[in-house]
Amino acid sequence: MEKNVAFVASCRPAESRRGWIPPSKGGRYLSHRAAVIVYLEKKSKGGVLAYLIKHPSRAPKSAHLIIGGESLGRVTFPFRSLLKDEIGRLRRTYRGALLDPKRRKAFDSLVRTWSSELGAMSNASVPTVLEIMLLTAAVDNRKNIEEIIDKIEEISLKLREIELRLRKIKR
Repeated sequence: MEKNVAFVASCRPAESRRGWIPPSKGGRYLSHRAAVIVYLEKKSKGGVLAYLIKHPSRAPKSAHLIIGGESLGRVTFPFRSLLKDEIGRLRRTYRGALLDPKRRKAFDSLVRTWSSELGAMSNASVPTVLEIMLLTAAVDNRKNIEEIIDKIEEISLKLREIELRLRKIKR
């Protein structure tokens, strides 16, 4: 990069037109030279909207920054996009590395679970997408364990009934 312009952050007053992202200060030259451009817009109820205008490897998107508390802020991206990205990454890197076909099948089952529980996962207050996915997988595993326990208890009850009948027949 020439002139060592790596990042441009631009802010405008809250009175700017809604939905309109003004050009960054510095004009076309700075826009051309910068590798990353972010536009920050203050929101009326607190917080800041950050719009990624230019990035060498990411598509334009927005994030809501919450300023205050113990840390400087938090970036929250749409959960559906984060989940889709994480599942795609796991399919490419993790699933392909699984040697056992049964484990691949189990992974595919988890993907179906994650997709069907998107609403619950997006409402969870767990810090990362992968942790939410692991929590959902653990809940699904527990559900499966409970179903198996119920079936075992049902089979045990039937087996006891059969044993009682056999004892009566032998007498």
